[in-house]
Amino acid sequence: VSEGDVLFFHFSGHGSQVPDSAGMEEDGLNETILPLDYHKGQITDDVIWASIVYPLPSGVKLTVIMDCCHSGTGLDLPFEYKHKCGRWVEDTNPAHSKGHVVSFSGCEDSQTSADVTGKFGAGGALTRSFLSALQHNPTPTYSDLMTSIYHQLRRQGFSQRPEMTSSQTFDVNSVFSFVEGIQPNKNKVIG
Repeated sequence: VSEGDVLFFHFSGHGSQVPDSAGMEEDGLNETILPLDYHKGQITDDVIWASIVYPLPSGVKLTVIMDCCHSGTGLDLPFEYKHKCGRWVEDTNPAHSKGHVVSFSGCEDSQTSADVTGKFGAGGALTRSFLSALQHNPTPTYSDLMTSIYHQLRRQGFSQRPEMTSSQTFDVNSVFSFVEGIQPNKNKVIG
């Protein structure tokens, strides 16, 4: 990949947690995804970060939807947007990278993420809420998108709290886009 490229990664499936032997996670647990063949091993947030986040150069944007249990910090991104107080908060042990990665997670690390069924079959509640929010308003700000996702989940009776994390801080009042608004690297330390 090179500067100006935009990427998308979506995982809707099972998520879990395993003990963090490195001692970097505040709660002592690494978040994991469980692909169909997970009997070969769960994929930890450390592996995901090292595989698809860390290698990205500055000027590349990756948008991620993690629609699974325990997905809040499923990419180990250093900044979490705290919607209630309207600011970015840096992780205690931040893992910085050069690329611009924005992740929408179905729930906090300690929560489970619901499944839904409908006329298109089964799927994740976050994915359906994300799509509904964009159908209702195709050009929301990042902040408005998160608010809409949250309200969509509540209307469906789900208590999970979606999260937005990022590798770079940015203005959440800018219009959400998969392709526009690539943030250059502002992190002084990488790794």
